[in-house]
Amino acid sequence: MIENFRYLLLIRLFSLFGIIIVFIYLKFVTSTSLPLIPICSIVVISLIITFYSWFYLKKQNSVSKKSFLAQLLFDIITLSLLIYYSGGSANPLISLFVIPVIFSSASLPRRYTWSLTLLTITSYTTLMFFQVPLSNHQHHDETVNLHLWGMWYGFILSVCLIAYFVSRISSNLREHQQLLAEAREASLRNEQIIALGTLAANTAHELGTPLATIAILTSEMENEYSDKNSGLADDVALLKSQISRCKSIISKMAKDAGELQADSGMKLPLKDFLVELIDEWESGLTDIEVIKQFDNGDSSPNIVIDRSLTYAITNILVNSAQASPSRIMVISNWNNVELTICIKDNGHGIDKNILAHIGNSIVSGSGIEKGMGIGLFLSKTTIERFGGTLSIESEGEGTTINITIPLSILLADTKQ
Repeated sequence: MIENFRYLLLIRLFSLFGIIIVFIYLKFVTSTSLPLIPICSIVVISLIITFYSWFYLKKQNSVSKKSFLAQLLFDIITLSLLIYYSGGSANPLISLFVIPVIFSSASLPRRYTWSLTLLTITSYTTLMFFQVPLSNHQHHDETVNLHLWGMWYGFILSVCLIAYFVSRISSNLREHQQLLAEAREASLRNEQIIALGTLAANTAHELGTPLATIAILTSEMENEYSDKNSGLADDVALLKSQISRCKSIISKMAKDAGELQADSGMKLPLKDFLVELIDEWESGLTDIEVIKQFDNGDSSPNIVIDRSLTYAITNILVNSAQASPSRIMVISNWNNVELTICIKDNGHGIDKNILAHIGNSIVSGSGIEKGMGIGLFLSKTTIERFGGTLSIESEGEGTTINITIPLSILLADTKQ
């Protein structure tokens, strides 16, 4: 609205400039008799109101619909008076009546537009019967030529405005359709996440009983074979430890089902958070070289640890480790605005057809790196929830994952 108001004032100035040029030509070149006092008075008043509106606009953040309507009514009245004193409907500048209608169509409700349309039609019709006729001492051919040039000027203004507003409306429609598509995509992702969360909760509940049974049987086997077969006893002990780990994971999954920020309130320097996260992930690796690089100097702001974000980054690191045969490079840096993490592996890469869908939906099937399905989808959704972005590049050998997260949502001093 305010942008259209600004354009209205600029077009008014441009129109007045053209009208003044036409009147000067009529008066001093064609010796046409003009009522200068009323014409000059109307032009001066219009200029004063235009400049006043422009300076008023600089002090305001918005323009009301009634104010916009009042400006358009002023334009119609001003143009009607100027045309009345300069030949009425025979004046080619009468085509400028279309300008207020164009602005109203682009900025105001339909009822205002139709009211202004009716007013311009009424003004045009009235000026066909009531006007101050022009008289000059030039030939008829020159008068016709002037009329044609006036029509040309009015045509240029009209088509330029129509082209601008139609293209702007088309652009707004495309942006609106894009926003709707993004909203639908986000809604589908949320539905998938809810379904996965429900599945995780049900799975945690259903696995509890069989794991408890297996744990009891394992304990009995450990007691029975601990003295008879040391090799089997070691295997049973390993099995028991893995069962305990499964139970721990399920318990944590059930605990975190409704707690996206279980560690909320715990403050930690950003660098320490990244080092601990990467070290904990690296401790589970065996034959993979991890190259860590922190390009941030000594500055390390305090952040509030969010468990869901920790899981999201760890998920990506785990996926990279599963895809990489020997080496992973983790580069992280930050400034006052954002944190960036770049994870590069030397795996076989990702097929281009699959790459377009990874992270946007749950992808499965052949040709995809192991573990790059649900985990990456959930990780990208979590990062976007923090206002960040996740992009994946895979050309030739290896895959690069770039993570960008705004620091403003992580800083401790913003969560007190």
